Amino acid sequence: MTLSRSLGELFGAVSAQNPDFPVIIAENFVLSYRQLWDLTQNFAANMQERGVDRTSLIAVNTQNMTISLATLLASTLLGARYVVANKILADSGVLSPTHFFRSEDVKGSDRADFITIDDSWSQGSAVPITATVQPNDPWLFLHTSGSTGTPKFFSLSQQIGYDRAIAAKVDFVSQKTRYRPLHKVNSRPFFVRGLSALLNTCTFVDSDNIAFWHRAGVTMVSGSPAQASGTFTGYKSPHKFPILEVSGAKVSDKQLKKFLKLFDIVEVTYGASETSKSFANLCSLDTDGEIAIKGSPQESMFEIVDVSGNPCVIGETGKVRIKNRYMIGGYLNAPDSQKELLIDGWYYPGDMARWGEHNELIILNRTDDIINLGGVKVDALLVDLILQSVEGISKAACFKNPKPNIPDELLAFVEFEPLTHREECIYRAKQTCQDVLGIYFTPQRIHAITEIPLNEKGTVNRVACQELLMDRIQRAVESTDTV
Repeated sequence: MTLSRSLGELFGAVSAQNPDFPVIIAENFVLSYRQLWDLTQNFAANMQERGVDRTSLIAVNTQNMTISLATLLASTLLGARYVVANKILADSGVLSPTHFFRSEDVKGSDRADFITIDDSWSQGSAVPITATVQPNDPWLFLHTSGSTGTPKFFSLSQQIGYDRAIAAKVDFVSQKTRYRPLHKVNSRPFFVRGLSALLNTCTFVDSDNIAFWHRAGVTMVSGSPAQASGTFTGYKSPHKFPILEVSGAKVSDKQLKKFLKLFDIVEVTYGASETSKSFANLCSLDTDGEIAIKGSPQESMFEIVDVSGNPCVIGETGKVRIKNRYMIGGYLNAPDSQKELLIDGWYYPGDMARWGEHNELIILNRTDDIINLGGVKVDALLVDLILQSVEGISKAACFKNPKPNIPDELLAFVEFEPLTHREECIYRAKQTCQDVLGIYFTPQRIHAITEIPLNEKGTVNRVACQELLMDRIQRAVESTDTV
């Protein structure tokens, strides 16, 4: 559907039809749809009084679910652009917000003058909301590390925000889904799922108390595997929740079995900031207590293709590619990157995968985890694992030597455990690699480092490793020249 009005106005229509239905249930309060709509209008009026309009970019810092939803919706009523105020925004210098807002539960920053959203904002205002909203204008600015690890910013329009929310409606059944997000309330996963929940008249449960989730009737929980593992560590209950949706990282069989003791279905989703949710493995326990998995595309064309672009058959490894109606059009601060990722309307996120017997998606690794040494493919993740198996090495990352005009060779960074004899440990690491993989797949040089560069998802950023090494070499050269 092409939007003829703002997302905020759509929410207003939903609220008019379901004024007393609970939108947020917490342990100490219940907020109705009408109350959130009133709050949204009051927030929009307060922002307008402070000069926010269609030319504005507001940056918001909050950990309060109600305020996060109200500020997001208020920005759509005003036609203003929206970004989360955080360290990445401040350090990147890509965007220049016109207004900074924060709730009272978080601190501001000496880098910007924050306007505090306090109790007075819940009061009505005589200032009318007069904005003319264009649904295809840039609205929500987000960032992703992508395959390089460098934060890249992009924008979603209200139209794309709506399309992503509608694509997720299969998980949000009107007046039945009661949703507990583990995601931060100022994160991309929360915004997409939050809009879908709001537009489909669902209920959020705002509490960290799992026992309260049962009393509140939670039907769906979502978060990363790490968030879910941390939340349910040590928790046991005779009653299962219906659905856990996990995304953002691989889920081990061990984690999956633990989750299935607490949930009837575990939905392991695949997606990217650029495409949103695009595939899901639906996992459950069969009658024998074994894990059963069935794959399902999520409102997207999803393929695994070989080097010639032909679809792979079951068991064949290839590259993932995705096409849907709500992909981004490019990056603000890295326009050339999109040319490498978006080809003939398909988005290539950089993951290698294969199909399982039940159409399930099996992610193997990223294409940047496959290193080409003179035409020979090296599985970097395997090399990392072998290095980390050596006593004294806590973390490891191999990468191709970035120096120009030299034969291809493998190098590595390692983080040592305290009190480790480094030279002896490096010798043992090389010997272990040679014994398992052979000399060609063994790093020629292993360098000690305090902290291995990681990308936003917490995995090794091999490009950043190469850049760091080149920076070290350059500083060594400059130091020699100075002497």
